[in-house]
Amino acid sequence: MVWRVLGAGTRIATRFYAAVGFTCVITLITIVIAWMAFERVNSSQRLIFERTLPESEVVVGIARASGAIVAVVPRLTAAVSQDELESVSAAIADLRRDFSGQLTGMSGLSDVKYASISEKGDLLLEVVGEIERSMHLLFAVRQRAERFRERLGKVAQTVRHNLVPMIDDQYFYVITGRRELDQAQVPENEHFVRKEIHLYRYLSEIEKETNIAIQLLATTAITS
Repeated sequence: MVWRVLGAGTRIATRFYAAVGFTCVITLITIVIAWMAFERVNSSQRLIFERTLPESEVVVGIARASGAIVAVVPRLTAAVSQDELESVSAAIADLRRDFSGQLTGMSGLSDVKYASISEKGDLLLEVVGEIERSMHLLFAVRQRAERFRERLGKVAQTVRHNLVPMIDDQYFYVITGRRELDQAQVPENEHFVRKEIHLYRYLSEIEKETNIAIQLLATTAITS
């Protein structure tokens, strides 16, 4: 029983640290990807009407449609809930259709100009799609991490509930030589020995590491 708890405590501490690290790394990677992609969105939009669009009426429609898409990207990366993310995604879907319609309406331009504009427009839509997928992935990871934290929290409570009396009992045995108050005392060379002292230290160390892991997890749950 003691060694099973020892093993369980070690695995729980490891899983806590893994959960904390995994959540932080995923969040950081997603933020960096979103920031880089947003810069590409702005660059793509500028290319559409600074280098490739002729001075004609189509400039107004393309500039308005591409500008609306770029403007909604900060809302996408700033979404704080799944519902908000879905709402922004729905708005982006409408803007995509409008922008695609504007591109289709430019097919009367020369083949070279239309191909260039269409290429930059496709890049704009592709980059926005990358950001959108990254945000959906981030929320999916957060949901899985939350369920993981809840399960680990329950297991940690169970282990701590068992560890405290086991530590007390082991300490009592090392010092007094009795497992129970009404039991006879065993010889000192049986209870006050390296094996029993090390067991007490191992149990105490597991409790310490478990408490640290729980504190780290609680901090991560607040900040993630």
